[in-house]
Amino acid sequence: MAKKKNSVQSLIGFERFTRFGVKTDKAEIAFFSVEPTNISVLSEANIDVKIRYLMTLLSTVPDLEIIALDSCECFDSNKIYVKNRLQNE
Repeated sequence: MAKKKNSVQSLIGFERFTRFGVKTDKAEIAFFSVEPTNISVLSEANIDVKIRYLMTLLSTVPDLEIIALDSCECFDSNKIYVKNRLQNE
């Protein structure tokens, strides 16, 4: 009897790629990278307005969950994790 392999695709329930991300058996996951251009010339009030407009637009999508990640913060937490692992080992 052949043993069924547990691939990453089957473990996460991957079905197919979509235009903006992936479709799993539970949800469609979309990935967007929002990078402001020329933000240094905008006033703080203007930046707040642009963020509010984006939040309003995204709030029209039902069941939308947003995760805001900063690559710098992620890198810093990864460095801390690696340092802790080195100390433990």
